[in-house]
Amino acid sequence: MTKIKIMSVRDEDMPYIKAWAEKHHVEVDITKEALTDDNVEGVAGYDGLSLSQQI
Repeated sequence: MTKIKIMSVRDEDMPYIKAWAEKHHVEVDITKEALTDDNVEGVAGYDGLSLSQQI
């Protein structure tokens, strides 16, 4: 199964991401945390990385 880390996710986006993942049989690891130099090693082992833009 494909495994994707999604970072900087807002609360209102979480249900849509979870529904998409279930429909497409993708494992997602969702976090509100932004990607930084301090946590970049935490994305190792994933097939993909998605960064949600926050305004």
